[in-house]
Amino acid sequence: MERQILLVDDEPAVRDLLAFLLRRHGFPCIEFANGGAALEHLAAAEGDNVALILSDIGMEGISGLELLAKVRSFAPYLPVVLLSGSCDQPLAVDAYRTGASDYLLKPVSEKDLIDMVRKHHGGCEPWSEELIRRLV
Repeated sequence: MERQILLVDDEPAVRDLLAFLLRRHGFPCIEFANGGAALEHLAAAEGDNVALILSDIGMEGISGLELLAKVRSFAPYLPVVLLSGSCDQPLAVDAYRTGASDYLLKPVSEKDLIDMVRKHHGGCEPWSEELIRRLV
């Protein structure tokens, strides 16, 4: 099964547009309206086929930053890219300190989106040999 992008955004119009652009460029994705649903998916066996998480940062319930922190606790090498509609520099710094692979401002151009996905889509496996060595 081809590895997919987890797309998480609470704004349906934004989520639909991003999904359309990703699919148009050959990137399969699974859409979620909130961080909680994305975490449930990751906790299930379906999480094994995730190549990248692309999440809005400002959502009700579990924010993108909280989603990132939770993902880092069990999949430290899974690329997570956060999207924000505001130019909040301290928030961007927090995102990188928490382990974001990248950070994009909305509205994001199609070129910037696809370039970023290509950069991170083939990233490290969540359970790499390096992680196994650190655990042993």
